[in-house]
Amino acid sequence: MAGVTRADASLEPVPDTPVALVPRLSGRWPGAAGVPRAVVVLPIVLGTLTCTLSNNIVNVPLNQIMRDLRVPLSRGALVVVAFGLATAVMMPIAGWLADRFGRRRVYLSAVALIGLTSCGASLAPTLPVLVMFRVLQALAAASTLPAAMGILTELYGIEERGRGLGLWAAANGLGQAVGPPVGGLITGWLSWRWIFMPTISLSVVAFGLAALVVPRDRGQSARLDWLGASTLTGGAGLLVAAVTIVPQVGVDSPAVFALAAGGIVVLAGFARTLRTHREPFVNPGLFREPSYLRSTFGVFTQMFCLGGMLLAVPLYLIKGLHHSTTTAGLVVFALPAAMTVLAPAAGRAARGTRTRHALRAGLLVLAAGQVLLAVLLGTWAHTTAGIAMALVVAGIGTAFVQAPAATGATRSALGRGGTGLGLFNLVRFAGSALGAAWGAIALSGGRHYGLVFVVCAVVAVIGLAGTLTRAPAPTPVAAGR
Repeated sequence: MAGVTRADASLEPVPDTPVALVPRLSGRWPGAAGVPRAVVVLPIVLGTLTCTLSNNIVNVPLNQIMRDLRVPLSRGALVVVAFGLATAVMMPIAGWLADRFGRRRVYLSAVALIGLTSCGASLAPTLPVLVMFRVLQALAAASTLPAAMGILTELYGIEERGRGLGLWAAANGLGQAVGPPVGGLITGWLSWRWIFMPTISLSVVAFGLAALVVPRDRGQSARLDWLGASTLTGGAGLLVAAVTIVPQVGVDSPAVFALAAGGIVVLAGFARTLRTHREPFVNPGLFREPSYLRSTFGVFTQMFCLGGMLLAVPLYLIKGLHHSTTTAGLVVFALPAAMTVLAPAAGRAARGTRTRHALRAGLLVLAAGQVLLAVLLGTWAHTTAGIAMALVVAGIGTAFVQAPAATGATRSALGRGGTGLGLFNLVRFAGSALGAAWGAIALSGGRHYGLVFVVCAVVAVIGLAGTLTRAPAPTPVAAGR
C-alpha cells in the first residue's frame, strides 16, 4: 500500500479472504489479520438488525400501547415518530464521533446503549417515560449505523462495495421483516412490554461478538465545527418536529409555525457556516456530487413511503378490518420480507453506472406499490391477500432503492467520511419520521387511509424525477472529510 495517501486509502480493494490490510481496520488487535471477513461482518450485521428492530417493533403493538397507557393516536404516534426524529438529528454528529474516536469504539458503546434503553422502555409506566427511552434508543441507533456502514464499506473495498452494502440492506430488510410480526406475536401472547426483549438479546450478542472479532481502528485527529454541526442538526430537528406535532396541536397551531420558522432560520445559519468557516462541518463543494445527491434524494423518498406504510397499514388491519395483532403482523411481513429476499440482488445490481438505473427502477416500482395501496385502502375494495400483494410490490421497490442508494452515497467523497455517512442517514431517518408523521396527520381526522398513500405515491414520483436531473460535477476537494 505504499504511496496510498490518507485521503484515498479507503478506495483500496480488500481481499475476499481475511481482514488483512484494511486501512482503518488494520489496527493493533492481536490476531485480527487471521479473522475471516465473514466473521467480522456478522456482529456488524447483527447490530444493524438490532437498530431496525428498535425502530419498527412497536408499530403493530401501537394500538395496545395506546390502550394500556390511555392515550389517543395523536399522542401515541410519538412512540413511533420520536424514534425517527431523534435518530435523524443525531446522525451527523454520530458520524463525526465514529471518525474521531474510532468506529469500533463508537459501535460497541452504541450497541450497549441500545440494550440498556430497551430495558428501560419495557418498564416505562407512562407515555412520556416510554417516549424518553425511545429517544435514547434512537440516539444509540444513530451512533451505530454510520459506524457500521463505515466498517463495511472499508472492509469490502470499492470493487465489492455493493456486495457489502447489500448485506447491510438485507439486515435492514430482515429487521423490517421480523419486527412487525414479532411485535404482534409477542403482544398477542404476552404483553407489549415484552417486545423489547429481542433487541436486548441481539444487542448483547452483537456487543460480545464485536468486542472479540472487530479489530481496533485509529480515530482521526479532527476538529469539530460545533457551530456548523449544531445548526445542521438543530435546524433539521426543528423542521421535523414541526411536522411531528401537527397531529397533536393542529396544522394551524402557532407552535408549528414557530418550529418551522426556527428550523429555516437555523439552517440558514448552517449555510452561512459553509461559506465562512475555515473547516466547515460539511465541505460545501461535495454537495454537488451527482452520486451523493441522487442517493440521498432517493433514500429520503423510500423512507418516507416506508414510514407511512408501517404506521398506516397495521392500524388499518387492526382498527379497520378488526384483525388481531398477530394476523396484522403476518400481513405486514410481506413488505419487509420482499425487501430482505431481494436486497442481495439489489446490491449486486448496484455496480458502476448500473447503480443509478437500479435506483430509478426501484423508485418506479415503489410508486406503483403506493398507488395499489391507495386504491385498495382508499376505496375499501380490499382483501387481505390484495393488501399483502401490494406490500410485496412496495417491498421490491424498497429493496432496489435502499442498497443502490447506500452504494451510490459511499462512492462519493462526502460519503466516504463519517460526517457524510451521518448526513446520509439523517436524510433516511428524517424521511421515515416525516412519513410516519404524515400518516398520523391524515388518520387523526378520520379514516383517510387512501390519502396517506396518494401522497406517498406523489413523493415517490418526485423522488424518481429528482434522480433524473443532472448535477454539476463537484469542485475538487480533499476526500477526507
